[in-house]
Amino acid sequence: MKKYFLIVFLFLFYFTLAFAKPIKNKFYLDPPRQAKIGVETNFYFGKIIKHTKLFKTPISSYSYAYEIGVNFYNFGEKPWQIKWKYPMAGLSFIHGLYGDKQYFGSSYSILPYLNIWIFRSKVVDAYFRMGFGIGYVTKHYNEISNPGNNVIGSSFNNITQFKLGLDWKINEHVFLNTCGSFTHWSNAKIQNPNLGINLAALTVGLKIFPVLKSNSYQLEKPGKPKKRNEGMIKYSIGISEMGKTPGGPKFMTHTGTASYNRYTSAVNKIFGGFSVSYESTIYNQLKYSEIYKGENQHWKATSLSVFIGDEMVFGKVGLFAMLGFYMHYPTEVKRKIYFKLGANYYYASLGKNKAQKLFLGVNLKAHGFVASMIEFSQGITF
Repeated sequence: MKKYFLIVFLFLFYFTLAFAKPIKNKFYLDPPRQAKIGVETNFYFGKIIKHTKLFKTPISSYSYAYEIGVNFYNFGEKPWQIKWKYPMAGLSFIHGLYGDKQYFGSSYSILPYLNIWIFRSKVVDAYFRMGFGIGYVTKHYNEISNPGNNVIGSSFNNITQFKLGLDWKINEHVFLNTCGSFTHWSNAKIQNPNLGINLAALTVGLKIFPVLKSNSYQLEKPGKPKKRNEGMIKYSIGISEMGKTPGGPKFMTHTGTASYNRYTSAVNKIFGGFSVSYESTIYNQLKYSEIYKGENQHWKATSLSVFIGDEMVFGKVGLFAMLGFYMHYPTEVKRKIYFKLGANYYYASLGKNKAQKLFLGVNLKAHGFVASMIEFSQGITF
């Protein structure tokens, strides 16, 4: 079950957005005094999870983390904020103190995140939080000084976090925050080993609001989308290390993607399409090892896949999740299904009606629950 955590958390995230209905909630019709900016501090208590049989580092101690962050609330100043139930954005600093520190040491992370409300009242708020950022880990695999850590191969890593929590309102200035959290650190195979640290924890903390005002929520529903149907093409690159031995050479993966997008509302679209990827990492591994000599090694390093997904649009930023199925896959890939989780930034509109949009994207690709690559993209919708 551990390898399905990501699927479960994504399902919770989309379920929260789809079924929460704040406009009918008395909290939004007659809101109490609230702040637009708050400060949050939390303490984490949990344990690193061995999410695969390849995880050989012993886990015997509990882990801790401390967090301080700034939260930014809104009251529906923009149409997409109303549609997405007035989501709260935040930025936090997290200092992790891992158990079995002789292997893992500690971490320092910067985490931007988004809170989606499940329900809100004058007594308690329930929310789902998802965040992506960057973290620095003080100890990673080293053949001489730290051979027992076969989990993290580099100092700098991606951090991905999911939370499900409750804010208990002690008074209008102070909330007690309680939640369960799942936090993942890995470098997406830029440097082996790359199994990643997965920390499941219980969290308790405070949210403090020094300045309160009587703000009113905008309740008008956003209009219909300007168009229902959309095409998309993009080019992506990723970097991964050849083989499983740490310190090996690194090569690029090139991916071309095309999809058909269907807007289900002004701020959400479902999509489906196909991708072609060429992994020069695998090609060079086959070439240098003289594997499949005499055959088309380039084809052995190429994948063809189809996919489906969903993208939620928050102004100029879109958050997407997709599920892909290999029709033809590289020799080294053992799983026929992959996941991608990422974001697009729509930075320019083109054409007579501004219907074409240029975007930059970044996403994490994973097979099972092991990250395999971070991809950076440039694309256009039309």
